[in-house]
Amino acid sequence: MSAGQSEPEKYSIDEMMERLKTRPSGDPSTGGELVVRDDGTQMIRVRKRKRRSHQPKKEQALKERRTRAIQIVAIITLIGAIAITLGAIFVYANSAPYRNGIIAKITASSGARVDLRQFRVNPFGANAEAITFAWPDGNTLKSLSLRGVGADVAFASFIGKSWRGEEILAREGELTLGLPEEGSNLVAQPLPEGGIPIEFGRMAVGKLNITLGKPGQPALRLTGTEGSLYPRNASGRPQIRLNRGELKMAEWPAFRLDRALIEFRGSLTDVVGIRLFDPDDDLGYFELSGTIDPYNPQTDSTLKARLDSFPIQTVLGPELGRILSGRIDSREVAEANYLNFNTRGDEGADLVIAFRPSLSSQIQWSSLPVFTVLARGLADEWFQTPVFADDSTGIIHRGVSTIRLTDLSFTNKGRMAIRGDLTLNTDQTLRGTLRIGIAEAMIASSPSEALSRVFPEISEGFRWVELTIGGSSTRPTDNFSQLYEAAMSTGKAAPGTPGNATDDFEDLTRPR
Repeated sequence: MSAGQSEPEKYSIDEMMERLKTRPSGDPSTGGELVVRDDGTQMIRVRKRKRRSHQPKKEQALKERRTRAIQIVAIITLIGAIAITLGAIFVYANSAPYRNGIIAKITASSGARVDLRQFRVNPFGANAEAITFAWPDGNTLKSLSLRGVGADVAFASFIGKSWRGEEILAREGELTLGLPEEGSNLVAQPLPEGGIPIEFGRMAVGKLNITLGKPGQPALRLTGTEGSLYPRNASGRPQIRLNRGELKMAEWPAFRLDRALIEFRGSLTDVVGIRLFDPDDDLGYFELSGTIDPYNPQTDSTLKARLDSFPIQTVLGPELGRILSGRIDSREVAEANYLNFNTRGDEGADLVIAFRPSLSSQIQWSSLPVFTVLARGLADEWFQTPVFADDSTGIIHRGVSTIRLTDLSFTNKGRMAIRGDLTLNTDQTLRGTLRIGIAEAMIASSPSEALSRVFPEISEGFRWVELTIGGSSTRPTDNFSQLYEAAMSTGKAAPGTPGNATDDFEDLTRPR
C-alpha cells in the first residue's frame, strides 16, 4: 500500500508525536521499527520473540505419549510371552507323551482298555478321529467304538492333572453289550478312590448302534439312535437318554424308538421309561419301565408294559394281524402287562398284555370262513368283517415259540359275540376254540332255517355254537361249514329255496 492512500505525504513533528501517543497499545507497530522500502512504501519491522523454554502443556503431552508407548510395548511383550507359552503348551499337548497320559486318564476313568487314534489338541478343545473301549469279560459292557470325537475342554485341563469340560461329542458309534462272565474282572484297572481324572457334564453320540447278545445273532439291536450319557443327574446317578432309532428283537416285529431314559443304581439298571411306536404309526405307543439286574443272569428281569392306542397287529405280528386289527389299550389285570426276559439274551422275551379296544378305535375280525357263511346266511355284510368296541377284552401272550390269545370276549350287542382262545405256533399252524354267538332276533329273521339248528344253545341274549379253529396263519379254517351242512341235510330246506340242502349250502358259501 502507498503512503498517499493511507497517510499524508508530509506531517510535522508535533503531528507525529500526537499520532504516536494516540496509537492503540495493541497495534503491532509498537513492538517494531518503521522502515521505508526502496519503492517508497513503509512498513514496521517487528523484532522476533524468543519462545519460552518451559512449556507445561507440551511437556505433559510428551510424557503421556512416552507412557502409552511403554504400555503398548509391555502389552505386546506380554502377549508375545503368552503366545509363546500357549504355543509351547499346545505343542506339548500334541506330543506322544501327553497323548499317552490322556489314554491313562481315560483308562482310569472308564476301566476299559483304550485305543486313541489321531488325537489332536487346539485352542478350542481336543478331537480324535476314533477311540475304542474294550472292557474285561466280567462287565456287561463289552466294547464301544466312537468316530469323529470332539471335546469341549476347559483350558486349565491342559496344564492340570484332570480333564474337565462341558461335553464330549461323537459323530457315530457302536456299543456292544453282553452277559458278564462269573469270576472275570469287571474293569481293566481299579478305578481311583477320589475323583476320576476325566469328567464332563455330557457325553453324546449323534448316531449310535447298540447290540445285546452274540454279534452274529443279537437278542436286541437298536440302530440309528441319538445317545447321551450324563455322569451325574439331579440325583447324582449316571443317566442315559436315547432318542429315536429302530429297535429289533429276536422273533419280534420291528419297533420305532421314540425316547428312553435309563439310570444306574449300583449294579442295578432302572428303566425309567422306554417309549416305542409302530414303524408306520405315530398315534399310539408301547411303554416299558422297571428295574434290570444285568449282573445276575440266573434271575429273570421284568418290566412293566403299558399300551396306549397301539396297533394290535404290531404286537401280534403280521400273521395273527390278518385275523385281528385295530388299536388297543392295556387294562389293569393281575399277573398281566409285563415283559419278562433274562439278561443272557438267549431265551427271548415273554410279553403278557391284557387289552381292550382304544376309545377312539374298534377291533375288527376277518379271514375266518365262518364270517363269510354268516354274512350270506344272515344277509348282512357286517358279518364279513365284524367290528367290536367297548365290551371287548382279551389277553395276549407273546413268546419265542408261540403267540396266544386267551380269555377273548368280544360283544356287539344285538348282533354278535365271540369267546375263546387262539394259538399261533412257530410253524405258523393255527389252533384254537371259538364260541360264536348270534343275537336271537337275527337268527329268527334269517332266511335260512338251518341256522337255528346250528346255534342250539341260548344264553346272554345270543344263540351259540362252538367252533374248532385250524389251518395256518395265511389260510385259517373252522368247522362251521360242516356244522351248517349237517344242519341243512338233517332238516327241511329253507322256505322258497328250490332244490336240496346241498344246493342251499353251496349258494350261501359261493363267492359273489
